[in-house]
Amino acid sequence: MFAQPPPDLEHVNRVENEVLRRSSLPPKDDLPSVSADEVQNSSELKPERHRAWMGYRPISLLSGLGKLFEKVLKSRLSDHLLGKGLIINEQFGFRPNHSCPQQALRLVEHISEGFKRKRKTVAVFFDVAKAFDKVWHAGLIYKLHQLQVPDRLVFIIQQYLTNRHFSFRHEKSISAKRLITAGVPQGSTLPAALLRVHERHSAPANRRPTRALRRRHRPIPER
Repeated sequence: MFAQPPPDLEHVNRVENEVLRRSSLPPKDDLPSVSADEVQNSSELKPERHRAWMGYRPISLLSGLGKLFEKVLKSRLSDHLLGKGLIINEQFGFRPNHSCPQQALRLVEHISEGFKRKRKTVAVFFDVAKAFDKVWHAGLIYKLHQLQVPDRLVFIIQQYLTNRHFSFRHEKSISAKRLITAGVPQGSTLPAALLRVHERHSAPANRRPTRALRRRHRPIPER
């Protein structure tokens, strides 16, 4: 979307403020039909090497106005979570001023310190496959309420996630519409923040091991 300020930006601002005031999103259009042929052709694989069905990542483009509003919601959600200290310091994925090299350096320093003291280090790694696809909507909304996120934001996020449908297209055939019952969209800022809330873990009350959270990878070195 090419906005020519000030008229276009003022209009977008009015729409977003009205959505926040009413705590209600406008009716959603169903996602465009997904075609496996388009995904296969856009991949870097050679034509003779076909990807397994589980490896496809279909893409449906959302509206430009909707993506702008996602950034507004993400900014307000992050301000609440980070401002109240609801995200633990060990969480490095999807937050400002926390990069992957910093996390790797922290882990290396922890192990090196163990070598100096002649102490063993045990690391446990958890890898949740397709984390974005498996976010439980009801559980996510429950956690948002638990974290005392303003009701207005929770209602909008709930409408953003629910009652979305998709269909599959192959050549000239289109399947019936199916309801999306779990998962958050990938490729924008708000879903990453929602995943961070969904995977949020509370620290044990005493003798907490050193933890390092990086997106879907969670190494836990413990001596």
